[in-house]
Amino acid sequence: TFINDSATGYQITHFQQVNTFPYLEDYETFTPGSPGTFVNLWEADPATGYRWQVNDGGTSSIGTGPEVDHTLGTATGIYVYAEASSGSQGDIAALTSPCIDLASISNPFMSFWYHMAGDEIGKLYLDVFDGTAWVNAVDSIIGTQQLEITDPWEQFNTSLLDYAGESIKLRFRVERGVGFEG
Repeated sequence: TFINDSATGYQITHFQQVNTFPYLEDYETFTPGSPGTFVNLWEADPATGYRWQVNDGGTSSIGTGPEVDHTLGTATGIYVYAEASSGSQGDIAALTSPCIDLASISNPFMSFWYHMAGDEIGKLYLDVFDGTAWVNAVDSIIGTQQLEITDPWEQFNTSLLDYAGESIKLRFRVERGVGFEG
């Protein structure tokens, strides 16, 4: 079964679903680069300009973080981040999960780790594709959250109870702040 979202052009394939829980994606199988290689049915859009990028070690912009990933806590650990050296204020970049089948989950939730150090951080939104349309901003984090690149990663938890029993996709949608330190 295929469902097309006409607003974004995303095509949802229901035969390729995550249905084993807990589901964990730590990005360690992704390949660092500009933008790098996204695998395991994760998709990043756009591929140029303000975009999601796969990285290990610190970011290329001084004063933005983190220095290391959360999972391994080393410079060789892999994470994804929104690269703000290109683009303009208000540009949007999206990182979209594979389809997730919540049919067997009675109290679904999502947990992720984030690091938002930089003087010009924009906005991070969590959106849900419910099989028909994107539900924008089911949750969000706005502005600088860590003051230093060496500050620890923070954990964010949000309920997905409204989507129990459904097949969904999750989208990290970021809006670029005023400059490269975003």
